[in-house]
Amino acid sequence: MMTFHNHFSESDIRAFAPSEKVGIIATVTPEGLPHLSLLTSVMASTPTQLTIGEFCKGMSKAYMQQTGKIGFAIVTLDKKLWRGKAVWTHCKKEGPEYEVYNQQPMFRYNTYFGINTVHYLDLKETTTGAPLPLLSIIPSALLTKMAKSGAGKRNEKKALTHFGKTLFDRLDALKFLSFIAEDGFPVIIPVIQCQAC
Repeated sequence: MMTFHNHFSESDIRAFAPSEKVGIIATVTPEGLPHLSLLTSVMASTPTQLTIGEFCKGMSKAYMQQTGKIGFAIVTLDKKLWRGKAVWTHCKKEGPEYEVYNQQPMFRYNTYFGINTVHYLDLKETTTGAPLPLLSIIPSALLTKMAKSGAGKRNEKKALTHFGKTLFDRLDALKFLSFIAEDGFPVIIPVIQCQAC
């Protein structure tokens, strides 16, 4: 059973500081569907606030401003996972968080772009950083492989190229699903064992 909190710990804030992490943000489209984006610039600026640095304009930033509700999943290099919900409040083009982002090597030394806008979100809930459940993934992946081999084959056009399918089917490839919960927030679920048919 997951335990949820309404604040980040100091160790959570330190864990989110490096650019080298996986940050998945789920927003809600105008049609009410989940929209997933890889936004590694997500950080916790305070125990109750997330920030996202924008270096290019995409649909996720527009969707988060329209509905305000986001779900997040953050995986650090030591394979710890946090999941939660937050509400978009405002954005700024200056300030201390803007300076922090643009001092990070990933953005400071990039000739093409730096962070141009910082989005601020109020934390609603977060899990404690827990190790990815790698031991349970192996049996699930084996069951998925067996089910996949027994599934009927259709001669429909494939959604993935051979390269894409090979990459997607790897056990070390991170994969996530999202759905909209009853409260209207998108929820992100890691599904590493998922494979393409």
